[in-house]
Amino acid sequence: MVKIDEAFLNKAVKKGLDTLQKGEHLDVDDPNEIGKFIFGILASGLELIPGYGDALAAVLNLFSSLIFQPKSAADIWEKLFKRIEQLVDSKIEEYHLETLKDKLAGLDAAITEFSTLVKKHDEGKDVTTLLLGYFASLHQTMIVSMAEFTSPKYGVASLPWFALAATMHLKLLGDGIQHGRKWGFSADEVEFLQETFDKLTAENKAISHVEIASRHKLFLENLMLDDSKMSSVPAQTVEKWNAVHAYLSAMDDSVPAIHAIDNSSYVTYARSVYLSGRDTIKPEWEGLSNMDIGADVGAKFRAKMQYDADMTIHVLNYADFWPYLAGKPLTEKALTNLDREIFASRGRYDIRVNGNSWVDKPFPPVKRGDNDQITAIYVGGITNVELLQMKYGETWGTAYGSTAVDPASTTDIDIKVGEYLYWIDVWFGQKLGCAQFWLNTQNKLREVGRSG
Repeated sequence: MVKIDEAFLNKAVKKGLDTLQKGEHLDVDDPNEIGKFIFGILASGLELIPGYGDALAAVLNLFSSLIFQPKSAADIWEKLFKRIEQLVDSKIEEYHLETLKDKLAGLDAAITEFSTLVKKHDEGKDVTTLLLGYFASLHQTMIVSMAEFTSPKYGVASLPWFALAATMHLKLLGDGIQHGRKWGFSADEVEFLQETFDKLTAENKAISHVEIASRHKLFLENLMLDDSKMSSVPAQTVEKWNAVHAYLSAMDDSVPAIHAIDNSSYVTYARSVYLSGRDTIKPEWEGLSNMDIGADVGAKFRAKMQYDADMTIHVLNYADFWPYLAGKPLTEKALTNLDREIFASRGRYDIRVNGNSWVDKPFPPVKRGDNDQITAIYVGGITNVELLQMKYGETWGTAYGSTAVDPASTTDIDIKVGEYLYWIDVWFGQKLGCAQFWLNTQNKLREVGRSG
């Protein structure tokens, strides 16, 4: 069974939440760091975080705090957009970029208001009507906002922001499904939320976003027609809800509701746009000459490596989590898919291994031994690395390089004390000159070849 180190992830998540709760900001300046942190939160499968109330309040606040921290708006997302824009040769025009920022800012404000109500409800205060209304309004605001995040013209370049918005939307629905009854939803309303969630996370099934928007408009409409509940709602709040309701009513008359993804779920849209983007990537020639042997392959490899790395961290990993945000246990298949993260800093390609030509395929299926834990490595070589083989449980994987037997080159990993292979350092030129294998304890397990 594939496992995620829950103790480590819980510790990392709590540290981040502590920092943000104090009004401070995480000391990160790279979008990949934020992506990996959110990955950790989702991977932990947290339902309740001690000291923070429902996971909804904590996680949604965390997303918005990460997205909108001072460094983020000015620097971090700018870096990510520029990387992707250069790779696919499609620049997001300034006016559309500002529209995306405005939409996210609106979501940020709505999330903050709703999260405050969740905490008040947890404290025993009577905010049920407000909570129901804000939930419906926030959900519908997200539906409306998706039209901006899925612009056909900028679909690939804006895909990471779509993934963030979709993650927040599905997390909201998931928590409505899990906690809606105690918030005051009827059993039928919770069942309807589940139906919506299942449609948005289904793969390769036709769905109608017009129908979803129409049914959720009635969700808010029925609440607003209940005078016994609405009498305590502030006029300013009612005005906001009316505005959302009016927008959704107009959406009924315009087909499709979300042009770029009508008839597609969030999962299908994310994966299809990612794949379509790979076909438009420009080779990265910086520092290379077309006179160099293999330069054309290298230029393609570098560009697609960067694209796959960015999309893995900011889109594909999220999409694998989406179907499970309503409480369904992660499956073995889903966890295995997440092994992409191991290769996300370099991409995954088969390059002239055992004489094979370069294969340009995005992340082929991961193949495992009987036990997925690496229990031993078999390496050989003096001045260069001549042999490499990994053992998974009791099963040895493919041997690369020389087949000469050298028992002295076998190194075992003692998994009983919680050690595992954490990273590998390599030195290479025309050959793989040296490889260092490091454990999670920061101790070097083995070095083969020469690093100097």
